[in-house]
Amino acid sequence: MPLHQILKLPAPILVPAYLALFLALDWLTFIPSFAPLGITPWNPSAALVFGFLLLKGPRYLPLLPLCILLSDLVVRGLPLPIWGLLAEVAVTSCCYI
Repeated sequence: MPLHQILKLPAPILVPAYLALFLALDWLTFIPSFAPLGITPWNPSAALVFGFLLLKGPRYLPLLPLCILLSDLVVRGLPLPIWGLLAEVAVTSCCYI
């Protein structure tokens, strides 16, 4: 299916597919960091976020914090206390914008 047809799918189908793709890509490309900050040089899931927002527009921006939160919960196994995780999601989301 061509990309322009995929992007025309209704939101109830597109959003879960995007979230699943984000999590799968983050899980497949996760490289443990060497520093305590958790920064790695490889982050294709961030490129997916930018590409999706460029193609679909800012109305899908609320998916960004959800993607980051789910990724930390599923891929990294809750690396911080919940208050720290929510602060990280807020800061990271603001930096992406």
